Amino acid sequence: MSGCSQLLEWCDSVFASSEACDVAVDMYDQQCCRNLAALFSCPHVAFMRYGRDDLVQGYSRMSDAEGMVVRLISCHRIPWPVRRRLIESVVSLYERQFAIDALDHVCFMWWDGIVGYGALDLWCCRTEKRKIIATIVSALEVILRMKNADCIRSALHGLAHVPHRRAPSII
Repeated sequence: MSGCSQLLEWCDSVFASSEACDVAVDMYDQQCCRNLAALFSCPHVAFMRYGRDDLVQGYSRMSDAEGMVVRLISCHRIPWPVRRRLIESVVSLYERQFAIDALDHVCFMWWDGIVGYGALDLWCCRTEKRKIIATIVSALEVILRMKNADCIRSALHGLAHVPHRRAPSII
C-alpha cells in the first residue's frame, strides 16, 4: 500500500468513524504522529473527502484532553523531533483549514484539551512538558501573526492556558 493510500485509510479511521478516533490507531506509534503531521500540513485531504460535520467531530476528538494530539506529543517513546514536527504542523492546520473555516468551536477551543485542563500533567513528566510547552508557545506566536480573526482569537485563548513564563508578555 502506498504512503498516500495509508494516509487516506488512516484519515477514514479518524473522520469517517463513529468510534473515538484513537480506537483505530496505535496511540504510541511514530507513524500515527507522522500521519497527523501530514494531515495538519495538508488539511485539504480531509476537507475534500469528508463532510463538515465529520471534520468538526474528528478534529474535536483529536484535540480533547484525552485525545490523540496530547497523547502523541507527550509520549516519550516517540522521538522528540517527530513530536516537535507534529506540534509545528498545527500552524499549517491553522493557515490551511481554520483560516478558511474555523469549524465552529474547533479552532477557538483547539488548545484547551492540549494545554488546558492539566492534560499534559497527566501524560508527561516535567522535563518533557517544558519542551512541549516551549514548542507550543512558538507555534502560537506564528498563529498570532496570521491575518485571520478566528486564528488570532484562538492563539490568544491558547496562550491564556499555557503555563509558560513568556505567555503573558506575548498576549
